Amino acid sequence: MNIRDMRNALLLESRLILKSRTTMTLVAALLFFTVWAGFILPYSMALHELQLLNRAQEQAQERVQELTERYGANIQIADLHDHKNIPDSFLALYPAAGPNNIRALLAVLAPMAMAILGANIVGSEFAKRTVKVRAAHYGWANTVLIKGVAIILISFLITVTASLLGLLGGNITWNMLLRAAEVAKPLACFDILISQWQQIQQALLLVLGLSVYGILGAFVANVIRSSLGGAVVALAVPFIEARFSQLWWLPGNVYASLIADTFVYFDGASLAPPPAAGIADPLWLHWIIIAGWCVLLFFSMWGFSKRQAIS
Repeated sequence: MNIRDMRNALLLESRLILKSRTTMTLVAALLFFTVWAGFILPYSMALHELQLLNRAQEQAQERVQELTERYGANIQIADLHDHKNIPDSFLALYPAAGPNNIRALLAVLAPMAMAILGANIVGSEFAKRTVKVRAAHYGWANTVLIKGVAIILISFLITVTASLLGLLGGNITWNMLLRAAEVAKPLACFDILISQWQQIQQALLLVLGLSVYGILGAFVANVIRSSLGGAVVALAVPFIEARFSQLWWLPGNVYASLIADTFVYFDGASLAPPPAAGIADPLWLHWIIIAGWCVLLFFSMWGFSKRQAIS
């Protein structure tokens, strides 16, 4: 297959994936939960803490007024709205934290969606009985190769979309918080909380994690020729890996360690750091291993398809 044929096949595959009901359902579910857990829930928690802070200030003033009327003393109280008393949950809504929070959420949730999507991308060919047509036109191995590339591109697209959504939603939520809470304004002069290098690492990790589980779902679906079976097996793998935490080099355990180290977790955010399985150092080795799993699964799926009998 030359570059032109590969490009045409990839465009065709992209259209088929976008038209799929499974794709639309997964995208809608991820978008809804991401917006709710990434912005709405932290914003509600921040407003709740603000109400508690305001109530504490009112109670303190009422007590001072009562003591002043009773004893005639001039009592001064501290302003609980001082920037030192700003609730930690406000930091989760800081604009610079937006992309971090959304990527962290998707790093945990989206691999499950990608496993289902990857299984559907390959398994649907068998379910719809179009596998012979694709094999005759492009060759089944070339078709599987294109599907693997499409899964990686989808992972990249999800990562870019998550970053833009986090940036846009973070600024919108922050401006809403500034209007609702004067006490949040001192945070506007804070330095960037997350370095550019760390953001690049987060994006790379998200692409690798989504690709690993998406390709795993596609690989299993190709072997057993079933979308449902591929999705079930791919979704079961992380739970199986969790029972073998001593095998730190398994993809799920390595991925969990990198998630715990790469993302920043704020009080008030909807996600806590996952328990890092096995050793945490050297982290550069974990990066090599997760990338190695992605490459290994990709070429294993492609190699299997070359020897696969399509009938």
